[in-house]
Amino acid sequence: MSRGILYSLIARGFFVLGAYVIHVYASRKLGPSVYGTFGVMLSILAISYLFLSNGIRQAVSRSIAVHPHNAKKIFHNGLFIQSISAVCIVFVISGFSGEIASFFRDASLTSPLKYLGAVIFFQAIFFVIIGSLNGLKRFLSENLVRGTYSIVRAVAVVLLIWLGFGVHGAVLGFLIASLLATAVGFFMTFGFPNEGPNMKASDIWNPAIANIVIFGAVTVLLNIDLLLIKRLMVGTDSAGLYTAAAAFSKAPHRFFYAFGAVSLPLVASSFNRGDITQCRVYFSQVFRYSTLIFLPLIVIIAATSEDLLTFFYGADYQIAGAALTILIFGVWFVG
Repeated sequence: MSRGILYSLIARGFFVLGAYVIHVYASRKLGPSVYGTFGVMLSILAISYLFLSNGIRQAVSRSIAVHPHNAKKIFHNGLFIQSISAVCIVFVISGFSGEIASFFRDASLTSPLKYLGAVIFFQAIFFVIIGSLNGLKRFLSENLVRGTYSIVRAVAVVLLIWLGFGVHGAVLGFLIASLLATAVGFFMTFGFPNEGPNMKASDIWNPAIANIVIFGAVTVLLNIDLLLIKRLMVGTDSAGLYTAAAAFSKAPHRFFYAFGAVSLPLVASSFNRGDITQCRVYFSQVFRYSTLIFLPLIVIIAATSEDLLTFFYGADYQIAGAALTILIFGVWFVG
């Protein structure tokens, strides 16, 4: 378990570092107003993932952990269900991009949202791949795919924004990272076991519904604040300022997922064997280690919030320090 957590922490460290690089560069290059549009786009992307990341991905991981000899059939069923879900979400976001932009009173959102659908589709496939690798406890392969995505995303987004493509460049950077990581992930799935009986798609979809509801609520909670600010505080830089604070506050939450991602297949296997004592051991370790590692970091961020935002984003963002102080503790409790 400890080795899997280490791999996951390293991969998520690349993810968080890459996200900071993107946010810091975009905030300075685009300015608070356009940066706010970028932040809203990311929130819409995150909410769309609530159906694609935590639902099918975790259901596939758990099913493969319990039935590892049937991994290939479970993987294929997961891809089928995920593709259908992704197409539906793409239709809503890209097809109604104008209406969504009108709701947020920002016409500049219309064009990026049209192209966001391609990112969502390939990310959906990416989630099934890493869920399958996680279920087989191939933590190194899983996190190599994650790391590939994180590094390519940061490089591509920063480069395209630097070249003057703005928010459109950011969307294209996300798409390039998704395509490359998905290609690497498919290579990792070669040789999946295929020895068990055929499984129905409903065997994956039914448990996925609970995950979608639970983690969907968390995802909405983590993103609804920025969307409301964009909707209600028109004509100000508030969305850009709040995006800066939110970017810092969500970093510990990303690392918490490292513990959850590794413990999921381990707990699923123990629970399937009826070994409840071992399940409790896993839960205790996750809670203890995550608190020892992250609580001191959270206190430091809260105490130096204004200085951190000024250093990374510039003096224009200092006013968001008070929001960061509150957000960092709230997001930690959610984690």
